[in-house]
Amino acid sequence: MNFNSILHIGAGKCGSSSLQSSLSRTGKQLCTSDNIHFEYVAIRDHGEIFRSEDIQLYLQKTGYPSISSFDITSQSIDKVGISLAASQLNVIAEQDVNPVLSCEGWTSRATMFQEQQILEKLGLQPSVIMFVRPPLDWINSAWWQWGAWQNIDFNNWLDRQVKIVNWTRWIQEWKQLVGVQQLNIRLATGDVVESFARTYGLEIESKKTTNVSSSPALLRFLQRNRHYRTGPHDNFVEKQLSNEFSADTGKPPWIIPKQHQSSILASLRQPYQELLNIIHPDDREKMAVDQRWWNSSAYSHRHIEAAGPIDTVNPDSDRALEKCLTRIRRRAAFKKVTRLPQRLRKRLS
Repeated sequence: MNFNSILHIGAGKCGSSSLQSSLSRTGKQLCTSDNIHFEYVAIRDHGEIFRSEDIQLYLQKTGYPSISSFDITSQSIDKVGISLAASQLNVIAEQDVNPVLSCEGWTSRATMFQEQQILEKLGLQPSVIMFVRPPLDWINSAWWQWGAWQNIDFNNWLDRQVKIVNWTRWIQEWKQLVGVQQLNIRLATGDVVESFARTYGLEIESKKTTNVSSSPALLRFLQRNRHYRTGPHDNFVEKQLSNEFSADTGKPPWIIPKQHQSSILASLRQPYQELLNIIHPDDREKMAVDQRWWNSSAYSHRHIEAAGPIDTVNPDSDRALEKCLTRIRRRAAFKKVTRLPQRLRKRLS
């Protein structure tokens, strides 16, 4: 084995939450059939390394489903933080354990890793793994995750996303990064946890899929009532309602206009042809025959809706959601949820 660590770098909306949840809850070291030991660890914002026991304690205290590494290219991690992380990673290496780190924000950070010499400073010579999915699916999902809750023109937002889903660009940057020993590109269209485990010969129990999109009725309700979701990261009320509201199911509304579907795929055809030569051999044929990468006709069955708030209101769904909010408020009051930050408590008031 020519690498001493594994870096999962995303991409976002490509099964990262499910993989991080499964890795976070392993609670132990992982071992290959060749008796090579791995351990999922997380670099926190001040450079402290959370190991298996720390992660389990963190999950118990917070109730969160997973933990991931902080974006160590951020300016908030100073030289002291990097030095602390390096010293703790060195202790792990001395125990003949290979750290596994995950941060979906690292997809586009190879240049910053290079400029800051992060791998060298941390003593990492990693195998890098990245998961990718067809661009139109990703863009539609990204709109409901982030774009819909920003005050931004949809066409301007769409132009930016097309640059993001040029996966080949980010992959080439990671491929050229000094210190990277191996690069595995896998499809996110299957079981990401199983694919990750199979790539490295590990046994990892696949947990329940997390970060699943909310129902169409809930998303439209939140668009009409933006005080419940004021920004892309203010999803507290949405999560509460998603857990309570079961009257409506289905995929998020499809908001990419037909003319844009064809032009986006056409602009990405060449880099995706290059991606076919880079992607893991087990996924190459799957990508080649999946028309979602190549032809907008794969989406001809999707009904196209407006990206912004729509005037059409489903009174039954809205009443059901209001009842859910009432139950959540009562439960929060009963439990005296004073530990919630004030800004989150206000979302339910």
